[in-house]
Amino acid sequence: MTQPQGPRSLSRRTLLAAGLSAGITAVAGCTSLVGNTSDGSTFDPEEPSDPPTGTPNELHYVLEERTPQHELDVESIYESDGDLIVEYYSDADASVDENATGENASIVVREGGPLYNFTMEEAGVIAEAFNQVCIQYGSGDEYDMLVGELVNPLENQPWGWGAETAWFTEYNAGNITRTDVVQRMGQYVVYEEDVTASE
Repeated sequence: MTQPQGPRSLSRRTLLAAGLSAGITAVAGCTSLVGNTSDGSTFDPEEPSDPPTGTPNELHYVLEERTPQHELDVESIYESDGDLIVEYYSDADASVDENATGENASIVVREGGPLYNFTMEEAGVIAEAFNQVCIQYGSGDEYDMLVGELVNPLENQPWGWGAETAWFTEYNAGNITRTDVVQRMGQYVVYEEDVTASE
């Protein structure tokens, strides 16, 4: 499979457009570019203190050192126009998509397909770590969205996803389930054509 260049131009507008297609109401005026438009706040890994302070630096460390479900290699974590961006290398490889062959391949690998499911598993790990580190111990709710960008998406694999930080507050209050959060994140999944169309 070919590996296209990573999604260096995801924007909240792109994520919201994906959400609109799924029936979500967008917030007016959200047109910030994500990718190379960092606000200057980049967060290097920092081992959590005891108790944790809930910084994005600690999140970076946790994602790389304490996520046994997936070996996450984080390229960078930074702020961009009120959002927290996690650029990471997906651990998916061609074997994840080995059943997506033949004339129905483009259907199989989309929503509900193996690459989509694998990507959402990784997204769930990142979102759970963000909730446990930044929301529960820090000030993660100061961000509007948590945005995941894959540096190395496979062909037909999602390029990125988004999660509104308000969802984690709802989850922690017991108003929604983890499944609800992941399903909502799925409504903000973007593919190569979504990014290309927004340029």
